[in-house]
Order: sequence, then C-alpha cells, then structure tokens
Amino acid sequence: MDGDVLSQVMNVGGMVHMGVADKNSIDTSLLLRVAKVFKVVLAVDSF
Repeated sequence: MDGDVLSQVMNVGGMVHMGVADKNSIDTSLLLRVAKVFKVVLAVDSF
C-alpha cells in the first residue's frame, strides 16, 4: 500500500516535471502543492 502511494506521487511528480517545461508558473505552484501533500503523507507514515 505504501508502495502504491509512493508510485502515485512519483507519477504525479513526473507529470508535473513534464509540464514545467511547457508552463513554468502554473506547474511550479502545482509542484509546491504536491510537495506539501507529500510532506503530509510522510508525516502520516511516520505515525
């Protein structure tokens, strides 16, 4: 289950990274949101 979450985050990160080449400003904010979600996931996993 943890692996599935990690792979989903990696997939989203990859899509965002691909998009950054196209539209920097929009996807940078999206990337920051993904990073925040990832931090939350890590915090939940630590418990």
